[in-house]
Amino acid sequence: MKVKFLIIILMMILAGPVFAHGGGLDKCGGHKDRKQGGYHVHDQTKYCSCYPQSENCTAKDDRESKPEQKDKSALPPSK
Repeated sequence: MKVKFLIIILMMILAGPVFAHGGGLDKCGGHKDRKQGGYHVHDQTKYCSCYPQSENCTAKDDRESKPEQKDKSALPPSK
């Protein structure tokens, strides 16, 4: 009985990553932030390759120390 219980618990723990996904990111490594407005960056390197003129892309050290930005000033230019 203990073995069955442990197997069930183990299966539940291992099933967690199945539900995780990185979807919803555009080619620039971010997505529109529907809750707070603006643009939310997940991958600063991809974002800076799309928008190198952005003030968030000027210092290499900033990109490495802050991989996730929730700054509304990180909005990509309107197309």
